[in-house]
Amino acid sequence: MIKEHPFPTRRRNGNAVFSCSVNVLGFITMVGGFVSPYWLQSYSRIHMPFSRLGLWEFCLNGFVPKNDISMQSYYGCWWIYSPYLDAIRDILTPWWFIIIQVFMSVSLFLYFLSVILFFVYLFGEFSNSKVPAVLSLSIALIDFTAACLITTSIIIFGINQLNPDWMPYPFQNWPSSGFGLAALSGCLAFITTGYSAVQYRIDKELHEEDAFNFPLVTRPQMEPEVILKSVQPEKHSTCGRKWAQRNPRPSPCFRMLAARLLIDLHT
Repeated sequence: MIKEHPFPTRRRNGNAVFSCSVNVLGFITMVGGFVSPYWLQSYSRIHMPFSRLGLWEFCLNGFVPKNDISMQSYYGCWWIYSPYLDAIRDILTPWWFIIIQVFMSVSLFLYFLSVILFFVYLFGEFSNSKVPAVLSLSIALIDFTAACLITTSIIIFGINQLNPDWMPYPFQNWPSSGFGLAALSGCLAFITTGYSAVQYRIDKELHEEDAFNFPLVTRPQMEPEVILKSVQPEKHSTCGRKWAQRNPRPSPCFRMLAARLLIDLHT
């Protein structure tokens, strides 16, 4: 009898559901950190030329670039690609900041892709047990890549936010909620990676088990006399008549074969 494992039952276990929940929570925190204008913030009790910034927005309060002969001051909150900031964009977004923007954008896409694959994994119906294993492995690899990119971005920002050549008075600034949400999303991505790797191992074992659950072809039970009759050559045929004329009694090989068949039947 074939042992069947319904795909939805074995895939919607506690490990897979928990991993999906953590992944969705990580995606939400990732979106919050991605759009937040509070990656770096200055103390409000002290007048600072810089108020706060995010990946895509800068809030300035009398910011004057170094070595600027015109001594022009910049005020207000602006999108980083606003024409108002054209003259100082290279100062506000150095090469390492652009790398962070790229890494976080790729991580957001990977997070979104992993969420989609998770829902396909949990609620899809597949005729091949190999598909869930491929999906769980893909989710683990995608989340691991996103976690590495987010961690790299957090480290780069944490080091360079203390650079006095970037924002003035760096020790009066502190990483804020957007930075924390991004760091949390990276931690959740690592957790999802671990649980997805465990789920892949489960799916792989189930797929290997299903590979051996194939139907066996059995022949109907036959009486010994019927088997002996089916093995004996037809006497009505030309070859059968010649064999019967030359061998009136069954040959030793035939008797051994018949005995072996009888033994197999009774065992």
